[in-house]
Amino acid sequence: MRIHYIKRAALSLCTAMSLGLSATSQVSQSVTNTQNAQAEPLTPPYSETFADESFLESYTIIDSNQDGTKWYFEFGSAQISYNSELDMDDWLITPALNLEGGKMYSFSIEIMAGGSFNETFEVMFGKDKTPEALVNPIIEKTSIAHTAYKAYTGTISPAESGTFYVGIHGCSQKDMLGLRI
Repeated sequence: MRIHYIKRAALSLCTAMSLGLSATSQVSQSVTNTQNAQAEPLTPPYSETFADESFLESYTIIDSNQDGTKWYFEFGSAQISYNSELDMDDWLITPALNLEGGKMYSFSIEIMAGGSFNETFEVMFGKDKTPEALVNPIIEKTSIAHTAYKAYTGTISPAESGTFYVGIHGCSQKDMLGLRI
């Protein structure tokens, strides 16, 4: 994942996920990983490769459907697997990000399906690290079936300056296979 500030009308692509700088929510009823204390919000440019388990210390993992299946680290990537009885409803949420109002930030993520099943994801941002607060789309709900990484891009344009979070939402139908970032 990569996030950075856009100086021109071009988006940058990179490995895994990135955010770059360019030109009050309800309490969630989900299970949250609470080992992600962070002193100060990160200021873009920011990127995460998910190459090792260290991201688990700063990311929030939410199992919204409370099925016990949630994002995890394996084989050099962040992954979420299927449930045969419930649709996937799981979030991987970035550490706090310090973004400036009126600026446009590019976002890219490389993601793939775990097999040839149709998997679905979306990427949202908001002012808190809960599903209820992540209401602004970066990448609309997208279905994929490719088993090689492919880059997807979007932009973040906060109306006001402040602390924001980006959430990757695994939302495939039940009994598929999984997603890998």
